Amino acid sequence: MLIIFGVALALYLITASSRGRFPFSKNIISSPAPMVTPIPTPDETLNWKTYRNEKYGFEIKAPKFIVENDDLSYVRLSNFIGPTEGIDEGEYLIEVFLYNKNQVSSCGVQVGRENPVSMGTYTGYKGRSMGEVLCLENSDKQILISVISSGLGDISSQILSTFKFIEPNQSGQPCIQVITPARNPETGEIRDFPTPCDVPLSWEKI
Repeated sequence: MLIIFGVALALYLITASSRGRFPFSKNIISSPAPMVTPIPTPDETLNWKTYRNEKYGFEIKAPKFIVENDDLSYVRLSNFIGPTEGIDEGEYLIEVFLYNKNQVSSCGVQVGRENPVSMGTYTGYKGRSMGEVLCLENSDKQILISVISSGLGDISSQILSTFKFIEPNQSGQPCIQVITPARNPETGEIRDFPTPCDVPLSWEKI
């Protein structure tokens, strides 16, 4: 009798389970995994001070700086006053050199060709010397930006990443078709150019 009952119970459980009636046979519905929204990395350079050079058509940002020189073809910015040699902890120095293409070696020779970059009509390379260096050139101009810092982590790379060229019209100096005389301060040569925008970066308009 017990055997017959056991067989009947087993048959019932099997049948109930196949029809979803057995309480332990219910399908378990798993909850979808919660979506993780990535947190955007804040732009630390957003509120930095901007140095803008309308004459040579570029800008660069840093947490703070003093403009020590921006005459002719050389710009020097820093967060300290003193000599370049032996920068102390927490200090940084930004230097921008502007050349005629035929005055200097190519960017590849000066910086190395490991990290090519392009920016508008300029191409060039990033590298390291005493600090972070960016060299850019086009058919007749070259610009070299150097950032040296001490004890400030990756700030040299951050400063260098903010460098950009300014479109000619942003400076309020549209390239009107007017003959523009200019002088090369290195050689004293004077030449007429078809528009103000054709004057090389390191030349002085007269």
